[in-house]
Amino acid sequence: MSRTNKTPQTDPRDLGQADGHPTIEVLDAYHQGDLGTAEAAQVQHHLIFCRECRDLLLDLAHFLADSETPSRLWSAELTSAWEEWQAERVRRES
Repeated sequence: MSRTNKTPQTDPRDLGQADGHPTIEVLDAYHQGDLGTAEAAQVQHHLIFCRECRDLLLDLAHFLADSETPSRLWSAELTSAWEEWQAERVRRES
């Protein structure tokens, strides 16, 4: 999926990733309500215009709901589990 967006972007560094999309850690913090007001508003604005990130946020919510004890700290283990979960979801949809 292409990450093209015709709307003006905020400073990409503010969302945590060079391409202007929030990192998985930022989306996790947004989902948990752990962002400050300004940063949450920035992420929310981005999500309005970016279907890919909205879909990713929904996947993240399902992934964390399926996890026995979801961690709030992204580790190598959680990243690996996330990648496996995403791959399985893609296989099911194929």
